[in-house]
Amino acid sequence: MRLAGASDGGARYTPSLPCYEAYLRAVHEARKLTPEGLARSREWYERAIALDPGFALAHSMYAFHFAQLANYGLLPTHEAMPLVLDEARKALEIDPALPEGHAMLGLVAALYDYDWPEAARRFKRAMGGNPVPSQVRRYYAFYYLLPMGRFEEAVEQCVLAFREDPLDLLGRVRLAQCLRAAGRRDDAASELRRVLELDENLWFTHLILGLDELREGRLAEAIAHAERASALAPWNPSAKGLLAATCNANGDTRRAEEILEKLRSGPTYGTALALATFHMYCGDIDASVDWTERAIAERHPAVFFFLQAHAHELRGSARWPALASLLKLS
Repeated sequence: MRLAGASDGGARYTPSLPCYEAYLRAVHEARKLTPEGLARSREWYERAIALDPGFALAHSMYAFHFAQLANYGLLPTHEAMPLVLDEARKALEIDPALPEGHAMLGLVAALYDYDWPEAARRFKRAMGGNPVPSQVRRYYAFYYLLPMGRFEEAVEQCVLAFREDPLDLLGRVRLAQCLRAAGRRDDAASELRRVLELDENLWFTHLILGLDELREGRLAEAIAHAERASALAPWNPSAKGLLAATCNANGDTRRAEEILEKLRSGPTYGTALALATFHMYCGDIDASVDWTERAIAERHPAVFFFLQAHAHELRGSARWPALASLLKLS
């Protein structure tokens, strides 16, 4: 992983060893995708910044920390994105050419403002250096190319990123999602199974596999992954929505309703997307769209993956133009 530095050919900035060690610990903890790991990650980012406030890369990755919290249901997007903006701007004040800083502003423009021209401008700036950081390639692929429907380009960027950082398991999951969007289902499944061979406790992998298996009608496999995702991430509404959908598909409507009742019992961030998923797999497109509109109002970052995964059903609905208008995709 590269150090922060002037990105225009100037002298590379090198933080102190204690600062860089804190930064690496933050990255390591963040990749666990658990509330505890992300909390520890925040502590390490703050320590790195306290040790060296001029370490621009730490600020930009701290910005991404808040985007992760929104993506995985741990902090409402309306609270998270101002924090992303704040840290990204601090990074760019230190290093105006920092690719990761521009990529974070591109992420906010895409996922929060739905300002696609600004997102394109920021990602063009982020991708304009040589070399392009692997993490920036992933941001570009998943937060811009995928929503734009440029699936093969997204796959290409994820592959390039993986070659540079093969230990990033979440990066491999993102590659699988892009492969699935490009219609390469077998390749996507192979990537996800390789991730589980390396870490069978990464709950997000089970979530994506469970969704894929349910979509393909393989109920036994879908239920197994849904149970595992829900057990590993009991705090995540999407895992609960998947479990309810698999139970319902298997005829266990009583358990499905018990799960749904818990989801509906409070105004939990992420519940709208979970219920959109449930109703999609029940074949109730109108109810799914109703909940999708609420997820869009929440600005849930994962709504784009949901829309892409169910593009055939949604684009065939009379309500698709209104959804596209909300996302400023029309």
